[in-house]
Amino acid sequence: GLIATLGRLLDVKNGVAILCQPKRGDSQENFINLLEMVNGNTTTANVPGSTTAVAPLFDICLLEHGYDDEVERLHTDFLQKQQQGLSYYEEIRHYPNILILKKIRPYQEKNDTSRIIQCFEKRSKTKIRSV
Repeated sequence: GLIATLGRLLDVKNGVAILCQPKRGDSQENFINLLEMVNGNTTTANVPGSTTAVAPLFDICLLEHGYDDEVERLHTDFLQKQQQGLSYYEEIRHYPNILILKKIRPYQEKNDTSRIIQCFEKRSKTKIRSV
């Protein structure tokens, strides 16, 4: 998926991915949780086959509100119009959060791909064949 693609494509020295997306229900939170599991945070201790510590693949930074004055102004305007019944605006579906991923070590095809699959399967309880 996306994590493996970013891990493969980004350069270690200055590889940064900037993702602009709304929360979309639990979608963004689930993606960040999967990133943290792949990074080897404490929640991965329960991943089958994870017996050794793993150096994080990405530095993760989530910017939600206050990162841009114009975005905040538009957000406020849309909320006011929504209250007046003049627009269909839902923060969870429309407000753009910024997720910054900085690659901090090389992607190890066999180990990282296997870890991504294991973390995904643990989270979703769905078996997959490849990433």
